Amino acid sequence: MSARKGFTLMELLVAMTVFSIVMMAVYTAFNTGAQVWRRGERDMQMFRDARVVLTVMSKELRCAFPEAGHLFYGEDDRSGEKDTDRIEFFTVRPPFEPGQGVEPRILKVAYYLDPARGGHGYVLKREEQIVLGRIPAEAEMAGEKGAKERVKIKMEKAWECVIASRATSLDFQYSWGDQWFPLCEKGFGLPASVRIALTLQGEGKRPEARRFETAVYILLGHGEGPRLEEPR
Repeated sequence: MSARKGFTLMELLVAMTVFSIVMMAVYTAFNTGAQVWRRGERDMQMFRDARVVLTVMSKELRCAFPEAGHLFYGEDDRSGEKDTDRIEFFTVRPPFEPGQGVEPRILKVAYYLDPARGGHGYVLKREEQIVLGRIPAEAEMAGEKGAKERVKIKMEKAWECVIASRATSLDFQYSWGDQWFPLCEKGFGLPASVRIALTLQGEGKRPEARRFETAVYILLGHGEGPRLEEPR
């Protein structure tokens, strides 16, 4: 009788077991690498978003219109669990609004957080208004604190857009010298520098929040700042 060549049942079981262990190790390594890559992509996207936002805000603050320095305003709102500061000022920059051209214009710009749809965090919004008339001088403003302006500024209708999503906090600090203050009321004048801190929430099952900070120096800042306010 001729000899028959083949594998015994035990050999097949051993081979299948070794093959399963090798394939499981390969899959685990591949899955771990894919997770790390996806996490890195999300982080890079968050860093890119923060960089774009802070760059735009910094350029507009550096181009702040000095003749409207007395109208520079920074609100510090800590009434809720989140930091929802608001800043508004006049700057000389090309409008963001489509159809308004690319030439620099005098704009009233505001940045603030607005609740996102569905109640998950905030979105960072930018609002602009193109100035059509003259800006009243400080002497023309109401003398009493908090009173409305006697001279109205002629501006186009406000146009807003979302420049960052998944934001959790926005914080501004202002300096006219060596101290930092949490707010800037109208009449304090154009600050010499503004510190910006923006916190963005990552994506995924376990999103991490990251805080991005920068300081902007305004060469034309010449305001007197608060007199009786205590620094933060």
